[in-house]
This record gives sequence, C-alpha cells and structure tokens, in this order.
Amino acid sequence: MQWCVWATYENAHMVKIHDVSVNYEDLPQNLREAVDYWRTLKGTRIGPKWREIDMLKLPLALIPTTVVVDCFDDAQGANFRYRFYGSGLRSIHNVELTGKTPDDVPVSMLSKSIKDEFVRVEQSKAPLFSAYGTDTAQGFGAFLNVVRLPLSEDGEQVTNILAVISYRQHDMALADMYDLMRTSEAVV
Repeated sequence: MQWCVWATYENAHMVKIHDVSVNYEDLPQNLREAVDYWRTLKGTRIGPKWREIDMLKLPLALIPTTVVVDCFDDAQGANFRYRFYGSGLRSIHNVELTGKTPDDVPVSMLSKSIKDEFVRVEQSKAPLFSAYGTDTAQGFGAFLNVVRLPLSEDGEQVTNILAVISYRQHDMALADMYDLMRTSEAVV
C-alpha cells in the first residue's frame, strides 16, 4: 500500500513509500528471533499474555525500537494506546507516544498506516510481517522491517500487540527523513 510521499535524506527528491507483506524467512535474523520467542510463549493460543513477555529475551538491539499497544474500542471503533514506546523510536520520530494513540503520530498517513496494521492484527488474530521501503532501479529497497504480534489475556481476543521494528539505516538519517515527512507531508 502506498502511504505517503516525502523527500529523501540523501538526494532531496520525492519518492513513494509503501509496505509489502513478507514471509518469516525474508525477515532479518533478529526479527526471526523475536518471532521465535513469541511463538514459544504462544503455544496453541492466539498469543501469549502481555505479562508473560520478558522484553529482555528479545534481541537487545531491538528493544529501543519495540512498542506494545493496548487494544480497546472507543466511539470511532477499534483503537490502540501505546503502553510502551521504545526510546529509539522517540529519537527517530522526535515524539513520545507512551500513553497516546496512533492518532497522535504527527504524520497523518503514517498514523493511518500504523492503525490499519494494528486493526489487521486484531481482526485476523495472527502476526503480520512487513517491510517498508521504496521502489528503486534495482527493485524494492526496504529501510525497515516490522513484525506485529498479537497478545491475548483471555486466549480469544487480541488485547495487546507487540511490534518489533528493525531499521536498516542509521538513526540520524531516519530522524532527518522523518522530520522531512512531518514538515512536507503529501498524500499520494
């Protein structure tokens, strides 16, 4: 799904950002380790309970780019509140979202994309593996991968989502690109 246009950090030209679904085998090794940990705890359930997750058993380099959201319904339907918002994401996005919702993400198309993916996980009761990037002359160039993993307190409904993100670029370049997205947002 194409979700926004923004200027790249290196070349200062406009590119289309979109996500693609990927298979487990296509994930970076550290994300496969996070998924394997979740699967071990999950067993035959939709997902483990939030209190069963030991964040220190995730690959340590990914904890700063990990989020946990609580799922709830409000007047607009399904919504999500950030219970944990990793410090690396705060640095990249220049915003603290703990206790807030995806509606508080400063880039509206990114906000919508995040919320849509959380809804997909909640409705399907299954993990979602994605890559975000741009089309290049050499093909799709991903700059991040994300796994969104359902958690369930009752074994029947998704009550939380654990999202683990692996970036492929230096944090400063990502922070600069995100600032450009926020200040020059344009919808495709």
